[in-house]
This record gives sequence, C-alpha cells and structure tokens, in this order.
Amino acid sequence: MKKVLLSILLIAFTFAITNAQSKKQTNERVITQSSALGIRLNAGDGTGAELSYQCRLGGVSRLELGVGLNLNESLHLSGLYQVMFGLFSSERLRWYAGFGAGAIFPRAGGSQFGVLGSFGIEYNFRIPFQISLDVRPGYYFSDFVWGGVGLGIRYRF
Repeated sequence: MKKVLLSILLIAFTFAITNAQSKKQTNERVITQSSALGIRLNAGDGTGAELSYQCRLGGVSRLELGVGLNLNESLHLSGLYQVMFGLFSSERLRWYAGFGAGAIFPRAGGSQFGVLGSFGIEYNFRIPFQISLDVRPGYYFSDFVWGGVGLGIRYRF
C-alpha cells in the first residue's frame, strides 16, 4: 500500500511538472515574492512547529527549507522543491506540489532519513504576508509517515 501511494504521488507530481512547463508563461504573474520567512505549525504525525524559508528559483518553482521541533522532542529538517500554479485565475491564491528530502533526529537517538511529498494551497495578502495549508507525506526508509496538515504564516520579502 505504501509503495502504491508513493507511486501515485510521483506520477501526479510528474504530470504537474509537465503541465507547469506548458503554462509557464501564463503562471509567471502568479509569483509575487522572491523570498519568504515564517513559521509552519503541523498537526498529525510529528505534531510541532518549524521555521520555514522559501526562496524563488525562477519561473514557477521555489525551494522551501524547514527546521523544526516535534512534541516528541525530535529535531526535523526538510528541503523541498515546489512548483506553483494559479487557482481560479487569481493572482493571490495558488496551489503547489513538490518533493524533497527530510531527516528526523530523535532526542533518544536513531536518526531517520527519507523522501517527502508536499501539496497545498496558499494565499498572498496585499500586505507582504502569506498563509498556507498543506500536507507533507513522507517515506523514511523504515515506514510511511502521513505528515499531517500544516498551517504556515510567512513574511514575504
């Protein structure tokens, strides 16, 4: 079941990437910031908070880096490549999908490394703030982690 879900996520992301390349010109106006810094609160597997930094790579893609702590006192690191798409012809509302890598370092020891998926929606206010709601499933080479739902609030600059 885990392999099937991971395969479906990879196929969906591949489709999204090819679709993004064909719509790159129309979605260029969707990108409004070059960087954003804020916090992402996560509920579900690994409930906790992380410091989140987003950096535009060009076109409709960006890199998101995160460093956080879970309630079970483990440090987690994430790096995600994301592609953004306009939603309902809005310049402020968009959805995104991506993939990347993650690492978990429990206080008790026994580090875990794995691959992550990411998909969600975000809204960019007229003032330089954005709010996002996303899901980050992952496979940490030992088990599948649902990742839960995350709420992000970031300052754009």
